[in-house]
Amino acid sequence: MRAFKQTWKKATLQVTFHRQKDTGWYIPHYGLVSPNKPDKIRRICNAKAPQSGTSLNDKLLSGPDLLGNMLGILLRFRQGAIAIQGDIEAMFMQIGVRQQDRRYLRFMWRQPNSPKLEVYEYQRHIFGARDSPACANFVLQQTAKDDIEDHPNSLEIIQRTFYMDDMVASFSDAITAFTTAKDVKDTLKNGKFNLTKWCSNSHEDKIMFKTKDRRNLDSKTWTQRKFLSFVSSFYDPLGIISPFLIRAKILLQELWKHGREWDKAISGDNGKAIKEWYNTWGHNGTSSILRRIIGSNSSSSIHQDNQEPRNHNSFSHGKNKSGTLTSNNNSQTRTASSTLRGKD
Repeated sequence: MRAFKQTWKKATLQVTFHRQKDTGWYIPHYGLVSPNKPDKIRRICNAKAPQSGTSLNDKLLSGPDLLGNMLGILLRFRQGAIAIQGDIEAMFMQIGVRQQDRRYLRFMWRQPNSPKLEVYEYQRHIFGARDSPACANFVLQQTAKDDIEDHPNSLEIIQRTFYMDDMVASFSDAITAFTTAKDVKDTLKNGKFNLTKWCSNSHEDKIMFKTKDRRNLDSKTWTQRKFLSFVSSFYDPLGIISPFLIRAKILLQELWKHGREWDKAISGDNGKAIKEWYNTWGHNGTSSILRRIIGSNSSSSIHQDNQEPRNHNSFSHGKNKSGTLTSNNNSQTRTASSTLRGKD
């Protein structure tokens, strides 16, 4: 209830049912609790929910893709000696919706222990609407353009280090990092954006990635559906674990070639190969590589806890390339050198 009230304070206004001639759209909504934040309720608006064969998102345009290139942002994040990160608080809630469009962002609500059903309209863009990311990024960049005279470097920093509401950047020294962060924060204040949750690198300057405890999978039988779901659960934009994932993708291709049923247990050589692949990663551990890829101490390798690196090289990113499924398997793994070739 408290989370909903905070949302109303930031982004909604109350209307009534008496405007019968006024057409609009009512958005289903519900609360979602993350296992990592059990005390916080995230309010979810389902703009994909259909009514009479259509939904709100079906009628909205996504707009231009103004997101920065994630690979380029992450590679630049690994260049400088001083790394910083920041987050814009409730970014979408800072972007207003035109008065005539708010009736399409309605939702119903009944207060606890009250028989009265109330209707509210969002005044701000919602998370889940197709046009919200483009609108938010446009306003973010326009805010920097409007402040170009007072802070001339903010626009380039925002375009090259922001991915949606997250700032991920690195600089050659602490003074440059501090002054740049202050300038960007001051610029964004003009657009009512609060850049917060700052953090920087410590003595142990590594990129850490943790694998969840998957031991419950050992007691179950692998099926094609379960295996595909497991492989797809990895999100690795830098391709750090691409040598590990490419083996799984080859195994999936082998399964698809034989037209195996989705929920049938995988046995024989394929079943054995899947279990061997799964056991090579370990059940639950933290792996890491050095964040910085340029500098005197940039040599890094991928290794897990309590394991010494087997080799040393400057790892920037990897890429999986799975070829068309034919009789000759075309899958391969590419590992990039430390030369920065990321798209801006």
